[in-house]
Amino acid sequence: MAILKLSINLRLIIATAILSVNGLSSDSVSVDEDSNNDSAINYRLPDNVVPVHYNIKLIPYIEANNFNFEGESSVDIIIRHATQNLSLHVFELTIDKTVTVLFDDNGIHVYTPATYNYDNITQILVLNFNNKLLPGNYILKLRFVGILRNDLKGFFILSYINEEGNNMWSVATHFEPIYARRTFPCWDEPALKATFDISIKHPRNYTALPNMPTREQSDDGNKDGMIWTHFDTTPIISTYLVAFSVVANYIRVPVDDTTNIWCRSKLVPHTKFVQEVVQKSKELLTEYTSIYKMPKMDLVALPQFIHSSISWGLIIFGETSLAYNESFNTIFTKLNVARTTVHEMAHQWFSNVVTPLWWPHVWLSEGFATFCEIYILNQIFEDWRRMEYFVVQQKILHVDIDMNINPITLEVNRPKEIESLFFHSNYNKASAILRMLQHIITDEIFEKGLIKYLHTQIFTQFNSTTSDSLWNAFQVMLDKSGVPHNTYRLKEVMDTWIKQSDFPVVYMTRNNDTNEIILTQEHFLPKNKKKNVSNNKWWIPLTFATQTNPDFSNTLPTHWLKPQDQNITINGIDPNDWIIVNLQQIGYYRVNYDSSNWQKIVSYLKSGNYMKIHVLNRAQIIDDAYYFMMLNKHDIMMFLNIISYLSQETDFIPWYSMLEVLKLTEDIYKVPENEFLKSYIIKILDALIKNVGYEEDPGEDDLTKFTRIEALKWACTLGHSECKKMATVKLNEFLADPKTYK
Repeated sequence: MAILKLSINLRLIIATAILSVNGLSSDSVSVDEDSNNDSAINYRLPDNVVPVHYNIKLIPYIEANNFNFEGESSVDIIIRHATQNLSLHVFELTIDKTVTVLFDDNGIHVYTPATYNYDNITQILVLNFNNKLLPGNYILKLRFVGILRNDLKGFFILSYINEEGNNMWSVATHFEPIYARRTFPCWDEPALKATFDISIKHPRNYTALPNMPTREQSDDGNKDGMIWTHFDTTPIISTYLVAFSVVANYIRVPVDDTTNIWCRSKLVPHTKFVQEVVQKSKELLTEYTSIYKMPKMDLVALPQFIHSSISWGLIIFGETSLAYNESFNTIFTKLNVARTTVHEMAHQWFSNVVTPLWWPHVWLSEGFATFCEIYILNQIFEDWRRMEYFVVQQKILHVDIDMNINPITLEVNRPKEIESLFFHSNYNKASAILRMLQHIITDEIFEKGLIKYLHTQIFTQFNSTTSDSLWNAFQVMLDKSGVPHNTYRLKEVMDTWIKQSDFPVVYMTRNNDTNEIILTQEHFLPKNKKKNVSNNKWWIPLTFATQTNPDFSNTLPTHWLKPQDQNITINGIDPNDWIIVNLQQIGYYRVNYDSSNWQKIVSYLKSGNYMKIHVLNRAQIIDDAYYFMMLNKHDIMMFLNIISYLSQETDFIPWYSMLEVLKLTEDIYKVPENEFLKSYIIKILDALIKNVGYEEDPGEDDLTKFTRIEALKWACTLGHSECKKMATVKLNEFLADPKTYK
């Protein structure tokens, strides 16, 4: 092993020296990323070369003070047009120039690069040849070395202390979106797909887990304690879906014939819950999409890993996202484990089978993964009411009103821009818009359109997709249905939701002379955005219920507020009726009413009939009323009158909207002059506390437990006397006997 360590370190030193002389390191072409000339930089690879197949061999050195890896690749490529250079992505790798070579497909002609040019801003390496390379098939062979870093990007390493107190190491990958280039030279764009043969050399006491099943193992006759593990060829996939992990002394926990969980032995007893979630979600996702293409699926739990990494047939989790100890962990941990597991399972269908043509369309993967996470969990754990909870938890509508909300299909080119997409809160907006579409065209047509969309990609050999591919698939199924849709085309409607920033507000006013209900739309502008900056308009699906006809069940749009409409009118509403727009919050917009309608709603909420208003609309009324108060659209007394009805509300969904308000206004209640306001809130909370109580019942549903936790947290925070008293009792019990009072 010492010889290997010396060997790789020497190669790093020699190769770095060689490439620095040739302008590949410190003397490379450099452009300031924030330069005013950014528009002149081409961040995309030329289209004259297409990868077909990668054969990659990697050797990670898992030893203290020697966290390097070396590798070699043989890439089958097609040159489409005559050229004298090849461009590909490389980042933080050192290429061994002495062995870089290009063969034609019959091995007769051999070409070696004359010069190398590297741009550290675009992360593109250009190999320049003296000879013109004619169109045809070629093989590019490269050798390279890199460093196993601990930043969880690319090919990384993690340390942990095992049960015996020894320091142990795991290595794994996280390539999404553009970190594959940090592990091997590649054409690292989502549409440039290929097949992959991966081989990893590792210590015998370690297990290598990549995308595909193991084909064979060999030791090359060496006595160094290392073995090669070779894996089956992948299907045609993007570089960011390649993955592997090398772990020591892990236990395999089978879920079914092709699905396994890999973890440390101490976690095995706590994987029972996640096994149930994996099995049920796999069944439901397969049934819902009519697809299952993975020959195997491994879920690997890594200590110290704070993210989750998706790839073809391999999902890498942090241990806290995969283990649930019922006697120790809280209901929040259980919910987080279920959410994370189903979300990453959904990616096996919506990120692996269908990948974006370019990164602005990645919302299709992320949005569908979030939507299916909610949709599937809603079926597995019906008492959690995850779909309703998701609606009131929509992050974009709850962000600070000063925030700018970017379009979902945000155009990106620079590496940092691409990376930022994957920390983009707009994917919650994307899943909410998919839910809106589901209600517009009905659940049946939505499912049929989704299956057509997925199957079209499979039939075209895992083709890359755009947003238009999705709209076209839904439109085909909608045209075959009896759902009314003569007034719109889906692409025209949905483009207004994915290509524009922020979201709309629908204003409702009543003409007292004609009794017409007048609806208009306006761009919901953050305070820091000038009025003349944007005047976005949307295709807004309208649904409504009235006091005389309080039917909140039919969410098919009855009217459309189009971008070109100044307003629309609705006739025939009883002048004494309230009207509530946006049934079950299917539309991604807020609604503000004239003062008369607000008063009618307040009076009805305070009556014994308040439950005739759908629970999601009760939540919406609270949420919208708060934000319009904050924007000075109406005064605080209107809001306080609305929330006063909560003293009789027992459902957690409307209360969630109120608890979000408390979170946003927590500092207000610390001011002595606002004591009256705090007392008002405590009085409203008291009714909820009396309903849920202070003690858990083992037989009650999880949502009730969740409600109790949130209610008591805020009651104690605001100074509810009985809650503080009970908290003191509980704390004393715990301090006296922590084993009994966990």
